[in-house]
Amino acid sequence: MSEIKLNKLLCINGAKRDDLMNLPVRKWDDESKVYDSLLILADGRKHESGWGLIVIIGCIKQEPVEIAVNCADDINWHFAQSPRMDCALPSRGMHFWCRERGKYRVGCALSSTDVWLDA
Repeated sequence: MSEIKLNKLLCINGAKRDDLMNLPVRKWDDESKVYDSLLILADGRKHESGWGLIVIIGCIKQEPVEIAVNCADDINWHFAQSPRMDCALPSRGMHFWCRERGKYRVGCALSSTDVWLDA
């Protein structure tokens, strides 16, 4: 698995939206990375489908590290365990995490993106 450099300046609950949107963007087809949690933001722009764009940010140890997807208009969730969700401020992002030691994997950055929460 690839190593991801942690950005020590950001934390999930406290990061500003502009800072999150300026994170490095993962290569569109790099599915090798795993995350402790995900932060989901509405982009504010419209996809050609007419639905809004979704941004998926991968987080490790409570720190947003990269934008995994910035072009989706829907997410297909695959859960091997029950996730939890809270709302981060000030970004208003939906933070998905789990109590167990599960890891999130994000599929290719496509209009329809698959996300797995493994056991």
